Amino acid sequence: MDHQVTDTDLVQPAAEAASGPEDGQLPAGYYADDVPFRSGVVQQQAPLTMAVVAALNGVNPPRPTGAFRYCDLGCGNGTTVNAFAALYPEAEFVGIDFNPGHIEQARADAEAAGLTNVRFIQGSFADLDDADLPPFDFIGMNGIYSWLDRDILPAVHRLVGRILRPGGLFYVEYMTMPGMIAVVPMWQLIQAVVPVDARGSHERATRGLRVLEELSKSGMAYLDRHPTAKGATNGYVTTWHNNLTKIDHFAHNAMASGFRPRYVTEMCDEMAEAGLSFAGRTPMAFNDPDLTVTLQQARLLRGVEDRPTRELLSDFMRNERNRRDLFVKPGGNSADSAAARSFLTGEVGQMARAPSGTPVQPLQLPGPRKLPLSGAGYDRVIAAADGRATTLAAANRDGELSDDVLIAVGHRLQAGGQYFLCEPGYAGAPLPEAPARLQLTNPMNQVLLGRARADGAGMPVIARAVGGTAMTLDLIETALLDGWLQAGYDGAVAYAQAHFADSQVKLKVNGEPRSLAALTADELGQRLSAMARVRVPNLLRLGALAPA
Repeated sequence: MDHQVTDTDLVQPAAEAASGPEDGQLPAGYYADDVPFRSGVVQQQAPLTMAVVAALNGVNPPRPTGAFRYCDLGCGNGTTVNAFAALYPEAEFVGIDFNPGHIEQARADAEAAGLTNVRFIQGSFADLDDADLPPFDFIGMNGIYSWLDRDILPAVHRLVGRILRPGGLFYVEYMTMPGMIAVVPMWQLIQAVVPVDARGSHERATRGLRVLEELSKSGMAYLDRHPTAKGATNGYVTTWHNNLTKIDHFAHNAMASGFRPRYVTEMCDEMAEAGLSFAGRTPMAFNDPDLTVTLQQARLLRGVEDRPTRELLSDFMRNERNRRDLFVKPGGNSADSAAARSFLTGEVGQMARAPSGTPVQPLQLPGPRKLPLSGAGYDRVIAAADGRATTLAAANRDGELSDDVLIAVGHRLQAGGQYFLCEPGYAGAPLPEAPARLQLTNPMNQVLLGRARADGAGMPVIARAVGGTAMTLDLIETALLDGWLQAGYDGAVAYAQAHFADSQVKLKVNGEPRSLAALTADELGQRLSAMARVRVPNLLRLGALAPA
């Protein structure tokens, strides 16, 4: 492919201008609805994750058990909401999206997985009739909010305010200032020099990436003086060269006219219009300042009583560019902090990911500094969660530790990523031996594998035990698992090699960019052996896989 920029890339020709927007300006409300948005399973908006984060912030959450209700606003092709529906057959799920192609795919996947507890609605938020929508316990919105035009936002606020029940939780992901401050001008520049025309969003994004590459090569004082924008530009171009399927994702993100990042205080004000209050951040670590900023900065934050202002200061300290926040609709028994503590200590489970006896690694914190996860409280939970799932209360049967200490221990173990967060009632088990042949236990995982195979991508593997994604396999691991399922352990490497034979995708392998087609049998065999030691056994004990 020739990536040299031409005059037609930079200036819209007169012949095309007649079919494009007047004066080369973007039409109001432009969004790339003519290309698919490939989505995965967003664990941050899983019911269990949302409930735990709310409880960490003193909110008594709706329980992710039984006949709860969940709505995914802007559900895309339905991957996330279908995954949750597959894991919670007793609950009710609704997905809403304006793109007819997305809804068609979502319904097809739900049918393929045999789901009867999810339905999809196609339409704009502004035109949606919510009369037939029940009150929801959980609502999620991922990858949508920052791209909504201003005239749509009031409709979203009204909708969430109406259909979220008192005490219900709303998860929303959005792009954030100040971290995006240097990137926004680049996206606006691309939209200006590659205006909307009849050639479609895929071609428009391709032309935009060519422009970005040439601008980066030719030199721009703006990029030199704004490392964030330069890094983002280089990242877009590199990703494009290594995997052409990423072009459509870029089209959705960078080419939408309504894109606007906001400060967290702005977001809190907007959510207040829907009657909602801030209730935490779904990345676990961000609910404890000690884990995300330096000690000196943490002391400053603790001196600020107003939570939105404290979050704003943290964003500036970290130059945050993306947030995944949780909001609660006050009412019900959401203010019962004692019930929130009881949920964290007595209902939610913890289980070590590593083989029995593996030392727990310290947390790497800003500073840089390390936080050892050791001492009386940690040792109790670590011992109890070794090879099985345990509640914090069960690890403290003699009552020696206070609830606050137990919750802090559990939170930090989760923040370290070395423990599974398990749903209430899951008992767990030691890591089993990986069998020669495997099968997927949930039909939705088969749908996810088929999607990954078609897209040449990695795969999220879902499991009820963790209320969502148990782990995400990269592209190589996905091909090897597919081979294991199809041809057994002994045939997995040959299967993966055949799958990659014509691939043009490049990935970093041991720190070096490599073509998938050039991977050797020894390299793939090493990856397969590593999977057989921990990753596959974990999927077996979580119930996502079973011996065939």
